[in-house]
Amino acid sequence: MWRLFQRLRLAVGRGDAFDSSRFKVSQGIAATTVGVARTTLVGAASAWDFVASCPNWYPVHVAISSGLHLDLEVEVRAGKLDVILLASDGKTVIDSAALVIGRSRVTLKAPRAVDVEALVVRSLENSLLDVEIFAIESSLRRVPSSTARGFLAKDAIADLRERLGSDQAVIVDVGANRGDTIAAFLLRFPEARIWALEPHPRTFDAMASRFSEDGRVKPLKIALSAARGQSIMHSYSNAAINSLSPVAVGGERLIDGPVTAEAPVFIDHLPLDEFLKVEGLESVDILKLDTQGHEFEILQGHSELLRRGCVKFILAELLFSPLYADQAKAGQVVYFLESCGFRVLDFYDFVYETGSGLKWGDALFVFDEPGRP
Repeated sequence: MWRLFQRLRLAVGRGDAFDSSRFKVSQGIAATTVGVARTTLVGAASAWDFVASCPNWYPVHVAISSGLHLDLEVEVRAGKLDVILLASDGKTVIDSAALVIGRSRVTLKAPRAVDVEALVVRSLENSLLDVEIFAIESSLRRVPSSTARGFLAKDAIADLRERLGSDQAVIVDVGANRGDTIAAFLLRFPEARIWALEPHPRTFDAMASRFSEDGRVKPLKIALSAARGQSIMHSYSNAAINSLSPVAVGGERLIDGPVTAEAPVFIDHLPLDEFLKVEGLESVDILKLDTQGHEFEILQGHSELLRRGCVKFILAELLFSPLYADQAKAGQVVYFLESCGFRVLDFYDFVYETGSGLKWGDALFVFDEPGRP
């Protein structure tokens, strides 16, 4: 109830989304808090340890389209530290400031407040720490509607949550693998309904077991393709590259780690329209496709369905290097979806190789409704 009250206070513009009384500390660090603004952190830490973190409590609907401006007043009595704004992937630093011995005031900024997961105090060396945080003041700043996002670390699921503007979503995850993306969807869409499609028996069992007690997820041991039937799935020691097409000659060089072929398996598949009909889905908010070069096979033949706007967003992996013997070209997928009324919103998680260049990445497409400006 207290957490709900705090979020309501923030939603109407009272209170602060960051205060030191909400710091979570790492093992070996003792925290002493006086009131809601003054916290002392004492203990031993290793280099690059996250000593303490304070989550971003700005509600999404408040933080959308706003930048974050955060001021801290800190006194360091021992240790070498910095403070950072950490992104939702848990590793990307949006902004940082080094702390010096003595009392100082530092400012951190983020172009998009919704991208900030937490304010983190980080140790920069193996040492004993003694730091006191006197005050944290944050505010949202209006930013231009056009920002330079480029190819920096971005979160497609956070962007989808911002655009859909709801905790609810109908999501079809095709190529769910062991369910990492499902877990990420559930964090951003806690009231989602997710159809998780994974045809490989061993990988399916791991994913289905992971979400066996979560009623929001419906695991299905099936694939999507151009037509109903059965096909051979080529299996590898790295389950992430299992595919309906074998790895191309030389394609193993694009994969990090060893690639060992395993016994192929027979899998069942359905066309997209039949799957939606069987499951009683008249519309889908997010269709995620990570099918190792099979994306075009799934989409082609369904241009009329897609043109009707039955699917709002498509998050699809695009392959730019010849990883599989028979794979869709990135341009094929983009051209086809554009012909069906979709447009590219952004690109994510590009992976490069020194020799071959761009290997693969994800693209987020949105359906442009007729008459939309």
